[in-house]
Amino acid sequence: MKELIIKIAGVDYKIKQSFRSLMLFEDMTGKPVSEAVDSVNTIMLMFYCIIKANNKQFEMDFEQFVELIDDNQESVEVFTKFLEDQTKAE
Repeated sequence: MKELIIKIAGVDYKIKQSFRSLMLFEDMTGKPVSEAVDSVNTIMLMFYCIIKANNKQFEMDFEQFVELIDDNQESVEVFTKFLEDQTKAE
């Protein structure tokens, strides 16, 4: 699986799809990933779960993460492109 480093507010975070991130997403939403719909909420939750699952030093809760992203919106574009590239590879 492809791995990417994304910088948010001057901090580097590893981005890659993993079973841990999928399990975290399902725990947070109460739904299987297969039922995820394309919405801002879903994209932000997946972004959060992927960062949290792959970066042990990441300790923000979801609300703190959304506030961080509000000030660093270009990171959402990078993440969305990452997801699109992952989908194409499958």
